[in-house]
Amino acid sequence: MPPKPTIKGAGIDKVTIDIPNRFIPPPGLEIWVAPDGKDRGQGTFSRPFKTLQYAFERSEPVVCCMPGRYEPSRLSHSQKTIVAPYGNVVIATPGPDIARCEFRRSNTPGVYVTTMPRTMAPRAILYRTEFDQYGHEQRMLSGPDGWQYDEQESELRIRFANANEQRHFLRALYVNPYNRGSVFEVNNASLAVGTGVAFEGVEIRAKSSMVILDQCALNFASGNGLSMLGGTSFLSHVRAHAAQSDCFNYGHDDDGHPSFAIEYNCHASHAGDTSTYGTTLPNGGARDNLNGSSSHSSMIVRYGGLYEGSLGADIADTWSNDTPDQVSINYGVLTSSSKIGLGYIFAGGDGNPTAYLNRCASEGQTIDILAANSANVMCFESDLPKTKLANGGTIGSYPG
Repeated sequence: MPPKPTIKGAGIDKVTIDIPNRFIPPPGLEIWVAPDGKDRGQGTFSRPFKTLQYAFERSEPVVCCMPGRYEPSRLSHSQKTIVAPYGNVVIATPGPDIARCEFRRSNTPGVYVTTMPRTMAPRAILYRTEFDQYGHEQRMLSGPDGWQYDEQESELRIRFANANEQRHFLRALYVNPYNRGSVFEVNNASLAVGTGVAFEGVEIRAKSSMVILDQCALNFASGNGLSMLGGTSFLSHVRAHAAQSDCFNYGHDDDGHPSFAIEYNCHASHAGDTSTYGTTLPNGGARDNLNGSSSHSSMIVRYGGLYEGSLGADIADTWSNDTPDQVSINYGVLTSSSKIGLGYIFAGGDGNPTAYLNRCASEGQTIDILAANSANVMCFESDLPKTKLANGGTIGSYPG
């Protein structure tokens, strides 16, 4: 048997398969593929196939990959051994929808198990509440006790706080969505937890839910990188780049309940990607909401982080007349080089909502802060000299 591969990855968009000792199987047991091959070939070393999926349909047990990048294939349905005799193989792998996997009860009450291919080891669990066949809600435990992946057994274990051995577990979670231009939805008291996942072209859209993202990336999102309507979100060391609209966007739900969000040492860059999406909407109107981080009638806390290169303001917090108690708290935040030259904009309704900036800075901007529509901005030990007021906004600066 060949030695087991070491899987390295940068999120879910690719894994690099590194085979120890460059194992080459005996002749007659292998199929060869190469990025410049042809599926009309013979699958030999000199006339390799082009796609992994075509090779998987053959009976030979081992697939040898020449160096290069391969497109997604149904790896999870193959019993083949994939080897890279000459190294430098990258396979673009769409994350499987684990809801389609078959879970079974383990010997531990409340714990369900499914087997996953080694190349699909989860970087994150994106979970939403589901109901069993009796209408009972199934809730996965939060935190590290909620799910575990056993690399030795290639098993994913899910622990439920209220699971009953007499109940049938239907479906509860999704792992590693990867589909450029798609939306991953988390709705109505659901939980999405992501750790070290890179989303490419995927918008995370949540309503009345909780979203926790740690060391994740949201690249080239098809709308906002993250859209929160109501509920709570905590983002730690999240990188959002070149979203179609906002990198991060928060607003109230259908019942008027605001979002509460914490962004901890996040990096938002080049919101409003005009090179991919243009400057107008399909109906011909101008595109709006092109900010690095934007909250609307919600509460937002930003600690550290860099917000740069947005087509609109790098940070934009606004409140309506019926949300006077909403606040924006920013500590150690830096904005830089917005395309319209605007670092921070705060605009409020008649309730005079307040934005706090403590030890914040801005560089490469025409206007560091714009306070409009009765928004009250209070700056403490912040280097934000270029300010502008409009329609009753106020800005106060206080030394340390």
